[in-house]
Amino acid sequence: MTIASMMFSLPMLTDVMKKRSSPKNMIAFALACVFVLIYGYNRIHMTNHFLSDVCFGILITYLIYALISTAFLRAQGE
Repeated sequence: MTIASMMFSLPMLTDVMKKRSSPKNMIAFALACVFVLIYGYNRIHMTNHFLSDVCFGILITYLIYALISTAFLRAQGE
């Protein structure tokens, strides 16, 4: 689930683009959230993981994403 949650890095790719914009970033984040929720539901439904496994995998990955994103924005000088 942690690997699937790496979709949270998708909004970081929109930050690297030449024409950055907040709407692109929000759309990328929404798509990542939808993908992760559907994938997490599938993992629970197919009895490969428990709800706690899915929630903690998403939490760990989101915290890593938040730390890297914050560090990236500081490095950019914003």
